[in-house]
Amino acid sequence: MNPESKLQANSRVVHVRRRILVKALVIPTIVLALIGVGYSTVYRAGPFSIGGTTWGSKVHRCDFSVFVAAGRAVLKGTDIYEAQNARGWYYVYPPPFALLMAPFALIPLIWASIVWYIISVLFLAGSVKVNLAMLGEAKLRPDHLLWLAFLPSVLVLWLVISALEHGQTTPLVLWLVMMGLACERSGRSVRGGVALAVASVIKVFPVLFLAYFVWQRKWRAMMAMAAALVLGALVLPSAIYGIRGNLGYWNEWLGRVALPTMSSQSALESNPLNETLLSPGLLNNQSLSAVLWRIRGGAKGRMTAWMMLAVMAGITGWAGWRARQGNELAVLSSFMAWMVLAPTISWAHYFMVLLLPLTLLVFLVQRGQDRLTRSLMVFSIVIFGVCCSISPIHQMQFWGSLCWGTVVLWATLVVVVVRRPACRNFGLA
Repeated sequence: MNPESKLQANSRVVHVRRRILVKALVIPTIVLALIGVGYSTVYRAGPFSIGGTTWGSKVHRCDFSVFVAAGRAVLKGTDIYEAQNARGWYYVYPPPFALLMAPFALIPLIWASIVWYIISVLFLAGSVKVNLAMLGEAKLRPDHLLWLAFLPSVLVLWLVISALEHGQTTPLVLWLVMMGLACERSGRSVRGGVALAVASVIKVFPVLFLAYFVWQRKWRAMMAMAAALVLGALVLPSAIYGIRGNLGYWNEWLGRVALPTMSSQSALESNPLNETLLSPGLLNNQSLSAVLWRIRGGAKGRMTAWMMLAVMAGITGWAGWRARQGNELAVLSSFMAWMVLAPTISWAHYFMVLLLPLTLLVFLVQRGQDRLTRSLMVFSIVIFGVCCSISPIHQMQFWGSLCWGTVVLWATLVVVVVRRPACRNFGLA
């Protein structure tokens, strides 16, 4: 056997061993972890009465039950914004989402929690798959593809677990965002705009993609998203709530949830949502304005945050203007890093949308030719990973470790956009 044949045979042996390793260790580990997180998720939604015994959390640490309560209010025809779960948490999402939760109100909460958890896991798996597909025409070896799927997912792992355990909607929103962006990039602008519009009527912050489409002159996607927002927010819900009822709900949501986020702390103290949603002192809120409000204390911190966000938006726009063809994914990623910092309320699990920017950076590190930019990307990935992993620590939440890790990520992505050689010949059209 000649040396070249031996080399090929050895390569095949290595690939076979890696597949065996994945099947023997990685897959069983993932399955056991999903079962463990699923158990914790359903337990948090308790307590439940099963066969005469009580099982589940006595303090009811679950957001999903709030959604089910809103769905139950839809079925009964009562005010969805008066709906509460067993812990007294109010429904705070826009009116259309309550309609989607109505079917879950028809079955016992324990089974609804199990179904929602399974659906959420499927959404996460789909998000990873679509995320990798957005690398375009880049040809990846199987080991590189596995690394691209694994490392970014690990970097946001704590955020994923937090979202799953609380029964949050973020896995669904992440999938809709990934699908929307993938469709738009592949020329299916209408489908992409519709998917992003649906994400926006669940959690409002994806509505900022409208600004991105205007900035990038993607008029078809922008118009599709705007039309879908009108249809999904006003037309379709009015068929169930009635026109007056739907407008009344939107007015109630604006008055109770959206507008108070801009109020002073003294004005929020009498609001029943202050302790669970509105207060910038809530440590899980990692938006730039909330973090600086805690660090600097009050209105000065919030004003500083708005000035920083305006400067970051200007720099992002300037970098996007300088970007050449082929750097669109880097431009999009820098915008997404800014987008997740911009809202007044940005819970830690919102930062799961950074899966795309992180995947792009890991990919560029594998393929990078520009040594300086490659070192900077490695540095930012490490910093973000550390900041994310320590963010559950109480003191680190106060100082906003996740927020500042994202700022570092944003700055690196801007450099990647500007330094064209770092993105050359990657098939990222």
